[in-house]
Order: sequence, then C-alpha cells, then structure tokens
Amino acid sequence: MLPPERGGRQLGKILEALALLRAEGELPLHGLVQMQAQHCPRGSTVVVITPSVSQEVALAVDYLHRRGLRPVSVLINAETFNGQTGSQKLVGMMKILNVPVRRVDCGMDLAKALVEG
Repeated sequence: MLPPERGGRQLGKILEALALLRAEGELPLHGLVQMQAQHCPRGSTVVVITPSVSQEVALAVDYLHRRGLRPVSVLINAETFNGQTGSQKLVGMMKILNVPVRRVDCGMDLAKALVEG
C-alpha cells in the first residue's frame, strides 16, 4: 500500500513497487481487499490489478464500491499469457458494477491499454 502523493514522484514509486512485486501470498483476494480497505478513506481510488478470472474479483471490487471507495480494475488477460480463459466474462461483470475496467493483453502497449481500455 502506497500513501497518496502529488506529482511525478508518485508514478515512479508505483512503478518501482510493481516491478518488484511477486504474487506469493496465500491470502485470497477478497480477504486482502477487506483487510486493506479499512485503511482507505471514503472516496479513495483503489486499483485492483490481477490476472485472475475468478468471480471473486468482482465480489472484491463490489465490496470496495459498497465501502464508499472508487475501485478501478486492471485485468491482465491471462489467456494471452497462456493462462486461464474467462477475462472477457469478468470485464462484463465489472461493467455491470459500473467499475472502470481495463484489460491488458500480452504484447499490448500498456499506456494505450490503460488509457483506452
């Protein structure tokens, strides 16, 4: 969790944290979201980045929304990385929840994917 900050330095901190990140935990996504959401003031934007195609992602994002937070979902399309299929269904669920969602495919220009969705 990174505290909010203004200016270009924040982007550098976020990119550095993401570059060093390893998905090694055993805590389910919904549990992690519940634990961290209590530290976020109402109205805060929370970005959920995941390659998961599980319905649990939609439940976690809905939980954030009900807590007065502003979730944004970045779905790494696992299928394009030789992983599980189903990210398109999850994109549809996010749209039903009125949550901004971006899908990132393997080889895609990341800046373009995050801006255009």
